[in-house]
This record gives sequence, C-alpha cells and structure tokens, in this order.
Amino acid sequence: MALLRPKNQRNRSGRPLPQYLTLACPRYGHRITWCRQICTPIGLRGECGRLAPHAMTSKTQAAIAAYNASRAATLPEPAR
Repeated sequence: MALLRPKNQRNRSGRPLPQYLTLACPRYGHRITWCRQICTPIGLRGECGRLAPHAMTSKTQAAIAAYNASRAATLPEPAR
C-alpha cells in the first residue's frame, strides 16, 4: 500500500491538475480546487465565483430561521 511506504519511496503521478478544474482564489492568490471558506459570500457565490458551501443552508437550518423570524414578529415589544 502506498501510504505505508516512506514518502521518498511512494509513486507520484507527476501530473498537475488541468486548468479547467481549478480557479484562482482572490484570498489565497493561487489555484485551488475547492472553497476554503474564508471569504464573505455574496448570495450563494464566493469572491472567486464558485458556489460557497458556507453560504448554503440545509432544510433544518432554514426551518429554524423561519421559526425564529416568525416568533420574533409575533412577540410584543418590551415596555420601556
């Protein structure tokens, strides 16, 4: 197995990733294949243009947010 051998004895393919699989990240400045989740997404997209997984919400998260919003709208405002 390749992982059990020392690093200097492992077989390396030596082939870089194709250009169409990577995008330049404006934060890191080099080409990466996935989002590192360090930018502030605008909508569902990060600064680089790819989908930002840290901006997406699941069904459960959306349901909790909707419940909290409806609860906040129905609560009376506290007296001063």
